[in-house]
Amino acid sequence: NERINVDYGQQDLLNYFIDDFLLEFTDETRKRDGLSVLLDLNTPDDGSIRISGVYGRTKRDFITYIRDYPSNGGGDEDGHPSYNYRDRELEIQTFNGSMRGDNNLLGFSVNWSLSFAESQSFYPFDYQMIFVEPSGMNPSPMVQSKPEQLIDYAVNDFALASLKWQYYRSQDNYDKERTGALNVAKKYFYGEMISGELKAGGKFRVKERSNARREDLTPYYLGRWQTHERMPDGSIRPKDFTGTAFEEWLESGGGFIGLNYFLAPKADKRNIYGSYSLNPMLIRDHLRQWWSLNKNGMNASGTQLEVWVNPLIRYDDHFVTERILSTYVMNTLNFGQALTVIAGVRIENEVNDYQSTFMPKPVAGFPVSAASISDTTSSYHQSVVLPNINIAFKPFDFMNLRLAAYKAIGRPDFNMRLNRFIAGRPAESTTQHQIYVGNPSLKTSQAWNFEINPTFHHGSFGLISVSGYYKEIRDMYHMLNNFNTVGDEYLDYFGITWRSQLGGTAFNLTLPYNSPRPTKVWGVEFEHQMNFHFLPQPLNNFVLTYNASAVRSETWLY
Repeated sequence: NERINVDYGQQDLLNYFIDDFLLEFTDETRKRDGLSVLLDLNTPDDGSIRISGVYGRTKRDFITYIRDYPSNGGGDEDGHPSYNYRDRELEIQTFNGSMRGDNNLLGFSVNWSLSFAESQSFYPFDYQMIFVEPSGMNPSPMVQSKPEQLIDYAVNDFALASLKWQYYRSQDNYDKERTGALNVAKKYFYGEMISGELKAGGKFRVKERSNARREDLTPYYLGRWQTHERMPDGSIRPKDFTGTAFEEWLESGGGFIGLNYFLAPKADKRNIYGSYSLNPMLIRDHLRQWWSLNKNGMNASGTQLEVWVNPLIRYDDHFVTERILSTYVMNTLNFGQALTVIAGVRIENEVNDYQSTFMPKPVAGFPVSAASISDTTSSYHQSVVLPNINIAFKPFDFMNLRLAAYKAIGRPDFNMRLNRFIAGRPAESTTQHQIYVGNPSLKTSQAWNFEINPTFHHGSFGLISVSGYYKEIRDMYHMLNNFNTVGDEYLDYFGITWRSQLGGTAFNLTLPYNSPRPTKVWGVEFEHQMNFHFLPQPLNNFVLTYNASAVRSETWLY
C-alpha cells in the first residue's frame, strides 16, 4: 500500500504554501485459512435442523515506512524531517457455530435457534521507531503545487537523524456471544372471510467483550539509552552487542544512535506511485534486533529504566458483559383480501456489567506511575416496551394503502457507558491535557415511527407510490469530542461526579451524553414507474422510472 499526504501552511489569509509532503509505504504478507462444516437434517415432523460451524484465521505481517519533506515549519513539532518505522504482526481468529430448526409440534410451527460466536485479535509484535534529522532540509521556496519539488532540498544525512522515540505496544481484544431464540406460531380461520396467525416467542443474548492494551516507550532524545540490562535471574550486567549490527556503535561510546546503523551499505528506497522518493527504507531485522537488545535496559545501579510504561494507554481497557432478554407476542388478522392488521408488542430487558479504568489524580508529563490507573465497575439495566401496528388496506382495485406505527430503540456503543475517567497528558510534552469520561447513566434511545404509503396502479399510467414518514427519537446519544474547557463546570453540567483536579489548567474533554431534546426526521417520497407495452416495437421494451424526495432532520448537539 502506498500513500501520500500534503499539508499546507499560510503566511496570511490569502497566501498559502505546502509546508510538508509525507510519503508512506506498507509492505505486508497476509495469510488466511479456515474450515467450515454445514449439515442439514430432515426430521420426522416434516421439518429440518441445520447445523453449521465456521472457523477462520488471518495472520498479518507488515511494516510501514513513513518519511516527510517539510518546508517552512512542517515536519515534527520543531520543523524537522522525521523517519517513522512501525513493524507489526497481527493475528485474528474467529469461530461461529449455530443450530437452527424449523419444526411442527401439535399443530404449531416452531422455529428455534442456538448460536455461539467467538473472535480474538492480538498483536504478537508491534514496535515503532521515530528518527528526527535536526538540519534535514536546505532552505526551500514556498511552493503552492507540485510538492515533489521539496524532495530535492532534503539533506539526507542519516547519521545525524537520531532515534527520538521508540514504542512497543500490545493489544488483546476478545469477543464472545451466545444467543438463543424460540418462535411459536399457530394459524387460525373463522369462516371464509377471517383468517390469521398468532405468534409468540423470545430471545436471549449474552455478549462478553474485553480489551487490554499496553504501551512501553522510551524518549531517546532525552538521553535515556542505558548501558546495562536486567537478566531473567534479576542480576544486572553490561549490554552485550557482540556480533550485532550495533557492535561498532557501542564500541564508539553508545548514547544517541543514528538512522545509518539501521541501513544497508546502499540504503534501499522506493518511488511512491513510481514518482516520489521515499528514502531510506531500513533493514527490518535491525529494527527488531535493537528492541531485543535494549528492552531490558537500565543503568548500572538499577535505578533508571530505559523503557517506561505508559499507563494512560489503558483508558480503553474494559471487560463488559451484556445480557438482553426479549419476549414478544403478535397477531396477523386478515379480513378477506381487503384488509390486514398486524399488531404486537415486544418487551426488552437489558442488564449490563462494566469493568473499566479510572485515574484518581491527574498526571502530567512522563514517566507516569502504573499505580496512577485503577479499575472501576458499574452496571446498567433498563426495560423497554415496544408496541407496533401495521395496516394494509385495499379500498379500490387500483389502490393500496399501508399505515404503520411502531416504537424502536437504539443502544449506544458499550464503551460509552464505561465508568471511565482518565485525566492526564500523553508522553509528548507538547500535547494538551486530556480527560476521557464514560457515562454509566447513558440512556438507550427510543424512537416512535409513523408511516403512510398509498400506491396507485393501472395499465394506463403504471405504478405511482407516495410515502410520508415521521420519526421522533428521544435520548439520542452523541459524543462531545475534545472540547476545550477549564474547571469542572461542564463535568457538573453533564452529571459527572469525577473532579478534574487540574485547577486553572485548560484541558480537552471527551464524554458521551444524551441529547436534551428529541431528534426528528420527516419527509415525503414520490415514485412513478411506467411500462410502454402499449406502444409498437421497439418502443414497447422501454420502462420509465423516476422519483423525488424531500427530507428534513433536526437534532440537538452540545
